Parts: sequence; structure tokens; C-alpha cells
Amino acid sequence: MTPIRIIKCNENSQSVWEYAGELAEQGENWVLVIASFNVDDRDDGYFQWQYGDTFYEWYFFDRYYNVNKIFDRDTGACVAGTAILPALRAGRAKR
Repeated sequence: MTPIRIIKCNENSQSVWEYAGELAEQGENWVLVIASFNVDDRDDGYFQWQYGDTFYEWYFFDRYYNVNKIFDRDTGACVAGTAILPALRAGRAKR
């Protein structure tokens, strides 16, 4: 896999979160990036983020959204899968 830097931006194109990942696959109109959640555990009330969770993120060149799958750091089980619109977030329900 090829190392890659992911930069998440807000609606004003300002960087709000950056992290390292790996370019795992690439198609004609998409890329698949694999990365690990890189900050301390936190609970946003709608999702429990855990340091070390693995993200599979598909980015499309011809669509305005990306698709994510999140895998638990301890069990490897898929805990969330969603299409992320630019201004929306979704994730693992509180246990």
C-alpha cells in the first residue's frame, strides 16, 4: 500500500482534521484509503470513537460524498458503515 495524507476540510476549505493512511486500491473514479483513528477515545453522544479503530474510506471523483466503514480496534468487527455527505456525520450507536 502507498502512504497518503488525508486532510478533512470544512465548507470554507479550511483544514479541520488531518491523518495518515494507506492508499489501498484505486479505480477509474474512486480510491480506497485505510486509516486508524488517531486521537484519544471520545464520546460525541451519537458515536463512541476509539483510538485505533480502523477506517475504510472510499472517495469518489464524480460524487459529492464518501463512504466509510469503521472496524472496532479490539474485535475487528464492523461497527459502522455510512455514506458521509459533506456537512453530515454518522456513526456507531452508543452501547
